[in-house]
Amino acid sequence: MKKKVCYFFNKVTEKISFYFRVLCYSMSPRIRIITVSTLFFLFAGLNMFITCRGIYSIFEGDSKGSFIKVNHIEPLELPKNDSINNELNKKFYEYK
Repeated sequence: MKKKVCYFFNKVTEKISFYFRVLCYSMSPRIRIITVSTLFFLFAGLNMFITCRGIYSIFEGDSKGSFIKVNHIEPLELPKNDSINNELNKKFYEYK
């Protein structure tokens, strides 16, 4: 199964790589540099926007008083007449 997935992944990446090589080969070097630079700055700008928006949304709730609420786990109420607890208590007190 793992070999099939690796084989499929390699085939897909080869096809994508071939498509971009053909696409870039038909461009002049000047157009290619402009295209690559434009795509780089678009992706970098999108990355910065997503990162800054995420950081902003984390600290946005702080001013509203609803930053991060920690709810502690409440202890579970166990029944007093539990047979296991009774046996353990008897053994504990007999041991003393």
